[in-house]
Amino acid sequence: ELSVSRLSLVVVQSAQMQPDTHVYMFVCCVQVQDYLEPFRLSLEKLQEVSARLRKDLVRGLGKHSHHRAAVKMLPTFVRATPDGTESGDFLALDLGGTNFRVLHVRVVEEEQKMLKMDSQICAIPQEMMLGTGEQLFDHIAACLGDFLVSQDLKGHTLPLGFTFSFPCEQKEIDKSILIRWTKGFKCSGVEGEDVVKLLKEAIQRRGVILAPKYRLYYPVQQLLFSVSINLMIMFLIYRSHVFQSVSNI
Repeated sequence: ELSVSRLSLVVVQSAQMQPDTHVYMFVCCVQVQDYLEPFRLSLEKLQEVSARLRKDLVRGLGKHSHHRAAVKMLPTFVRATPDGTESGDFLALDLGGTNFRVLHVRVVEEEQKMLKMDSQICAIPQEMMLGTGEQLFDHIAACLGDFLVSQDLKGHTLPLGFTFSFPCEQKEIDKSILIRWTKGFKCSGVEGEDVVKLLKEAIQRRGVILAPKYRLYYPVQQLLFSVSINLMIMFLIYRSHVFQSVSNI
C-alpha cells in the first residue's frame, strides 16, 4: 500500500512523463490532502474534546469549583428568548473590536413579520483603544448621537441594547462588570467597572448632542439599557449551584 506522500511522488513522476491538466489537478489535490492530514481529528479525539469541554462547563457552574474553571459560565440574567410577538423600533450598540456598530432595528408586520435594519459602522482609533474609558465611551455616545440624527429619531424614546463582547461578570440585566480587556483594548478606568453605567454617563455628559444644523435632545432617562454578553444562555441550568438568588430578572 502506498502512503499519501509516496502516492504524491509517484503521480508527480507520472505527470512529468506525460503532462496533462487532469493529472496536474489530481497531484495538487493529493498534496493538499497530505498537508491537511495532521489536522484531521478522529471520532475518539472529538469525543474527548467534547467530554473535556462539558466537564469544564459543569465546573464553571459549581459553587466550589467555579473559581478554577477555564469556562466561567457567568450568568446572563436572560430568562427567555424572543417568542415572535415583538414589534416596534429598537436601537442597538455592538462593541466587539476595532469597529463598533450602531443599529436601528424595526420589527414590522406586513404580510408577515420581518426585520428592517439600518446601521452605521464607526471606527475606534488606536489611540482611543489605549486611552481612557471616558474617551472611549464619549466617542461611542457621539457616534450614537450622529446616527440618531441621520435616522431622524430625535425626540423619540426607544429601547437600546448594548452588546459588549468582552469578559464581564453580569450582576443584573443592566449591570455588567468588565473583568479584563481583550482584543487590543487597554482603556484605563474600565476594568472592574459597570460598562452600562459608563455608557449612561457618557450620554449624560454630552447632554445636547450637536450635529450639523441640529440639536439633538436625547435624555439618558429615556433609554432602556440591557446588556448582551457573548455567553451561552440557559445552559445546564439544573447543574448551576453558584448563585443562591438573583435580582432584577
